[in-house]
Amino acid sequence: MLDWIANSFRNAWNLWWLPLALLPLVIHLLNRLRRKSIDWGAMRFLMASQATRNKRILLEEIALLVIRVLVLAALVLAVARPFIRNPRYGGRGQTRQDVVIVLDASSSMGLREGGTTRFTQAVSAAGKVIDSLADGDTVSVILAGPVPRSLTEGPEFLNGESRAALKRGLDGLAPWAGGMDMIRALDSAQACLAASRNPQKQIVVITDGQAEGWETGQSRRWAFLREVIDQSDFRPKVHVLSVGAAPGRVTNAAVTGIELDRAVVGADRPVRVRVTVTNTGTETGKDRSVELFVDDNKVGEEDLGRLQARASNTVEFEHRFSRAGPHLVRTSLTGEDQIDLDDVGYYSVQVYDRLGVLLVDGAPSSRPMGSETSYLSAALDPSDVEDEPAIDYVVDARRIELAETEDVECSDYRVVILANVPRLGERFLGRLSQFVSDGGGVLIAPGDQVELDWYNDHLLAGGKGLLPAKLGGVVGDAKRGEAGQRILAEGADHPTVRLSADPDKSDIDKVHVYRWFKLTPQADGASRIILRLSDGDPFVMDKHYGRGRVLLLATPLDIDWTNLPAAKVYVVMVHEMVYWLAQPSLSRWNVEPGQALVARLDAKTAGTTSVLADPTGRAVELTGERDGASMIFRYENADLPGVYRLMSPEGKGDPSAIFTVRPTGKEASLEPLSGRAREGLAERLGAAFAEDTDAVCRDMAIDTAGSELWQPLVAVVLGLLLAEVFLTRRIAAARHGRYADGVVFGQT
Repeated sequence: MLDWIANSFRNAWNLWWLPLALLPLVIHLLNRLRRKSIDWGAMRFLMASQATRNKRILLEEIALLVIRVLVLAALVLAVARPFIRNPRYGGRGQTRQDVVIVLDASSSMGLREGGTTRFTQAVSAAGKVIDSLADGDTVSVILAGPVPRSLTEGPEFLNGESRAALKRGLDGLAPWAGGMDMIRALDSAQACLAASRNPQKQIVVITDGQAEGWETGQSRRWAFLREVIDQSDFRPKVHVLSVGAAPGRVTNAAVTGIELDRAVVGADRPVRVRVTVTNTGTETGKDRSVELFVDDNKVGEEDLGRLQARASNTVEFEHRFSRAGPHLVRTSLTGEDQIDLDDVGYYSVQVYDRLGVLLVDGAPSSRPMGSETSYLSAALDPSDVEDEPAIDYVVDARRIELAETEDVECSDYRVVILANVPRLGERFLGRLSQFVSDGGGVLIAPGDQVELDWYNDHLLAGGKGLLPAKLGGVVGDAKRGEAGQRILAEGADHPTVRLSADPDKSDIDKVHVYRWFKLTPQADGASRIILRLSDGDPFVMDKHYGRGRVLLLATPLDIDWTNLPAAKVYVVMVHEMVYWLAQPSLSRWNVEPGQALVARLDAKTAGTTSVLADPTGRAVELTGERDGASMIFRYENADLPGVYRLMSPEGKGDPSAIFTVRPTGKEASLEPLSGRAREGLAERLGAAFAEDTDAVCRDMAIDTAGSELWQPLVAVVLGLLLAEVFLTRRIAAARHGRYADGVVFGQT
């Protein structure tokens, strides 16, 4: 009985409201119980007339009561959406149904087996599913990638023409160079089914059975999807069809990572490019090499060697860009394996012409190298230093004194450095705080001129200000000439000191600190200690403030308290600090699937419109938004991994910006779904797993045809309401007319 109800009503749970149809009868009985008999002598003259009318009144009340009960019953049944099966089709007909095919488009579907790929097998299976459906059914096809994409604008009603068009569209598809998010794909499938009105709902997932992308460990996301399904008017039947044989002996190497040794790249000096390659197969790979291309020009090749199964190797290239502007770095593996999509990697590099840095000198001096920022200026831009080669460095440093800060706009720079500044004016402090909050960077290097109380009251501000830590008293004595404290850099992995911390490549172990401020971190954990001195005191700390970053040193940046400026590592360290501080204010050229592409261009050279070309070559026109001296172009739908180029409206010339949407690299793993994971999915979705396309098609078939009755039931409700109104008015008019002339006593 329960199975019959579940198969005959789309919203069977609404049948619990059916007893409400008896509400008019209950009200009628309660009203009868409330009647009281009162003896009145004059009533005997009316008894004869009342007796003759009792039968007619009873029939009238029964008719009204039946109509009202039927109205409520029909209304509840309409909401429950009954589905009547018509046996006269003899089991040969197919009821109309809505079907969503979720096609796994991750890079693992490009695995070649026996001369064909898994994706080709999946497309063939999808075609069989479409052929098994009847005319009048609706079909939607969703590509399951990092972000789901629909092959059609909406559900397609099947007929001869649309069936052929869908299959042609499937033949033109290809897997993506990235992973998939099956939870998001199933959520999109549920939304597609909700947009159609056929009584039967089914989802067919065609995949290679790889575990990556199912996110079986994310119980909250699965619980949310289950809640969405439970709250909908239907619960679809889910079929999971696995294509391809179980992974056996697989040979495959994948580019799983590309990174540069610094975030800000200029044409002033070389940059290191690190490429990581992982053997995701089960067999030891052949000798292969990694090729490096910049703007389609080959600039290097490094041997990779033979990689063991599941092992990784990283090779390094060194390249110096010759001009400022956007550049595309591409890496490619030589040789062949079973998956081609992961043999190539992309990385967008924006080479900057100038990086504005403002140096606020708190202790200026006319003596050579006697100013508080003398060593810092020489390190950031050594072109004016005697005996140094003339290099046009990317850092464009401007030195000002404290008195000049009131007329300076911080927004004209990327980084502000406070070098032994006693205190700041109220106006400049406000502009500086807003500058950092908007994404700028500040480096604070206190010295003997700073006013401790002001720093702790205004820059620390109880932990809500810019200062990462409370400034305590000064420790040590630079005049004693003792060895002082060393900098403990071993194991430091912060981006600002990663290059400096390697004792084989730097002389940081020869740096001594003779005098320093005692830094006390805040208890809220908002700041971090990057480097410590040998006695355990913090030497460098950082803090995030709004969108920006702050660095705090325990010493000034000159040679008064430490010999750091005399060491070779000083130049590397201050450059890396400046680059790290500037990073939040720069556009992100390499993003994850689904993240927005945002290009901030110079409004003087950029027009108000641009064209963005996605990896498929499809062009989208973007309108810029003016923001001060910049023109901002934004694109929200970057879900397809690959290269995006921002071009002029005519689409000619070099791109004004290059973005890459990079896969996570996890897709390189070919581990299949475990039996336990399948059981969990079966419990969460009621999913049935299969490896035979014909079996899935048979399971999707409906034995008898029929149709929904909610629309006729709504018409019945409206008809009954009209009948109830008509009958009520007629009864009232008849009773009123009968006594319109009154009652005359004593007449016969």
